[in-house]
Amino acid sequence: MLDTRTYRSPVHLSDGPEKTMLGARQKADLLRWLSQGSGWKIIASSVPFTKNWRVNGRDTWLGYLHERRELLEEMWKVGGGRVVILSGDRHEFAATAFPPPPDSGYSIASTVHEFSCSPLNQFYLPVRTYRQLDNEDLLIKYVPDGNRKFGAITVDTTNEEQGVLKYMLVVDGNEEWSWVLTAPRAVGRRK
Repeated sequence: MLDTRTYRSPVHLSDGPEKTMLGARQKADLLRWLSQGSGWKIIASSVPFTKNWRVNGRDTWLGYLHERRELLEEMWKVGGGRVVILSGDRHEFAATAFPPPPDSGYSIASTVHEFSCSPLNQFYLPVRTYRQLDNEDLLIKYVPDGNRKFGAITVDTTNEEQGVLKYMLVVDGNEEWSWVLTAPRAVGRRK
């Protein structure tokens, strides 16, 4: 679980190597954790990791793209698509994929996924604020409607060959959408 408020640089600063959302120690701890073990890596961020939410974007990872790119590099190294980001702070739901760039040397199977959901009891926002503007953060699903949204994940470790993670979105008491990710049980780190 990331603390995205206490150590962050002021949002008005120009983005670059000095600007941080996490602070040096928390970032180092996250990078070390990402490099250890071979299971699912589930990261909770209080603000969206995607830059596709443009309203109040500087208060999200959109305002910290340099540091975000450093983190994505490490997440892609985990391999097997086993990194999942859970985030919130919006009145809408979106699932986003972060595939590695084609020339990066990472397999498309290293794609990182984010599921971003509003708080449990959040009023409906009639303005659509999520927009994909490039091929870096790819929209999987967008659900702006509904007053009560929450997401649930289950991880099935009973299959010896692959891990299975299921995300389920519940809107106003009904299952609205689900997504299943699979990953090899044992994958060596790349690069």
